[in-house]
Amino acid sequence: MGACLVLVLPGCESRTMLLKCAFDDDSCVETDSSSWSESDGYGSDSEGPVMCEGEDDCTAEASGDVGPTEVPFFRGTVCMPTAVQPGDSVPITLAACIHPCLSNSPYAFKSLSRCTTGEDMSVSCEAAPVLWFNDVTGGSCPSDVFGKFDKSLCKWIDPVQVDLGPLTIGGGPYSGEATVMIPFLKNEDASLIAAGSHSSSELFSLIETRPQDPARSIALSLAEANPAAPANCEAEGSCNCMDIGF
Repeated sequence: MGACLVLVLPGCESRTMLLKCAFDDDSCVETDSSSWSESDGYGSDSEGPVMCEGEDDCTAEASGDVGPTEVPFFRGTVCMPTAVQPGDSVPITLAACIHPCLSNSPYAFKSLSRCTTGEDMSVSCEAAPVLWFNDVTGGSCPSDVFGKFDKSLCKWIDPVQVDLGPLTIGGGPYSGEATVMIPFLKNEDASLIAAGSHSSSELFSLIETRPQDPARSIALSLAEANPAAPANCEAEGSCNCMDIGF
């Protein structure tokens, strides 16, 4: 059975701090009222809530007047460098696509990471930036408000930067391959995360209860030969960008 090695995030030197920082440590998380782009029309495909054909087809089933509720990042654009040096912090930006019937809302996030050793003593590391929006409400929403509505209807939230790492093991920088998962979660999961004080392992266990499309995972290389990580993804070509969830 593999043993768990703790990765230390700056400002979050313990699990207690990791969970606290999501709400009161500016070095780990921030909250803000995000700005939204305009989109014409709401669209609707049926009366009543859409029943998800698959568990990961929507984050909740609702229509009409909805909320207040927490809404996790489901679909949108993710930008991050995929090759950095050991000891670097990795900037990750998440631009969420939200249905236009939903209100502007403050956001919050947590950065999770862990490493495990296999029977052959090889180490595998993964990270999961979790972004959600608090107290979201909506009026006259169609049945696919939390589902896979047409991309042309997206109300785009300004990108939120979630820094990962630096990843460390045994007090030193981790070198090797890692996986960054942009996890699929339900609205109820986001509410649970926002309201609770869960350990890192408990949050990973929650993520593992949901189906995770392999397309939501991004490979990250940490090696001395790689370029240093940029401070952010603002400069053209500094990060790789991809759509997730469409």
